[in-house]
Amino acid sequence: MGIGGQAGIIYRTLDVLKAFYIERCSQRPTTRVMSYYRIWTYGNSYIICKTFVYMELSIIIPTHNEKDNAPLLMYLISEVLKAVQYEIIIVDDGSSDGTSAACTAIADKLGITAQVLTRKEKLGLGNAYKRGLEHASGDYVVILDSDLSHDPREILRLLKKIKETRAGVVIGSRYTGEGGTCNWPFSRKMTSQGANILAYIFTGKRNSDMTNSYRIYKRDVINYAIRNVKAQGFAYQMEILYHCHQKIDEIPICFYERLSGYSKLSGKEYAQFLRWGCTLLAMRARDFVQKAVYI
Repeated sequence: MGIGGQAGIIYRTLDVLKAFYIERCSQRPTTRVMSYYRIWTYGNSYIICKTFVYMELSIIIPTHNEKDNAPLLMYLISEVLKAVQYEIIIVDDGSSDGTSAACTAIADKLGITAQVLTRKEKLGLGNAYKRGLEHASGDYVVILDSDLSHDPREILRLLKKIKETRAGVVIGSRYTGEGGTCNWPFSRKMTSQGANILAYIFTGKRNSDMTNSYRIYKRDVINYAIRNVKAQGFAYQMEILYHCHQKIDEIPICFYERLSGYSKLSGKEYAQFLRWGCTLLAMRARDFVQKAVYI
């Protein structure tokens, strides 16, 4: 099926999916720029990219086999951010289900400013963030999951908060104020809480949610931090904050179960988290010793 036909199928189902999505979110506790695409090749990656202009906000969405979720997320973002100059940057990591084509089709149908960066291989979450940032032009950068576990309506609250507080980063936290999780089993809640306790020990950062990726950054802050990040996968969220030396603020959000598909987290991801956490702990100890010797 061609891209045009696929766009028609996706677009006809959007209103139904949107209604279902809004109903699910009620469980919460307490200018078109150019009409054509350019294609570039970078090593083992190729990029289908709509040309774009300067934006206030860049939204980076890493994807891997999210054909059923990512186009709907793009549609919901377009509904939420009607008064904001923004761009969406999809970094598709070796999907085999047609995610890139679906995202490209819906971006063209909606007339939104979007870039779809397609990689032939799965190169990892951290690498996807870096690639997305290379193409971001906004003063602020939002990163969120493609599986609709993050409510795109919170983007406006994140943007408002970072402007008001002049923080370098604002985290969408599940563990502050009225934040929370919906439809999580007890075991997953304990795993998440445990990971956050470990992240606090590893980094020394006193934030309530160190592992949720739903955040907004000043672009210069994340560009500086990301140059020093070595971790991949789940641990990337933690290490980015470790290297952010400006104020970190939070707003409460609700984290929902994915709308469809399955989680990409694995035992390997958790092992990497522990390994990189120990590396950060060693770095903190080394810095402490160096300062003590200097004094």
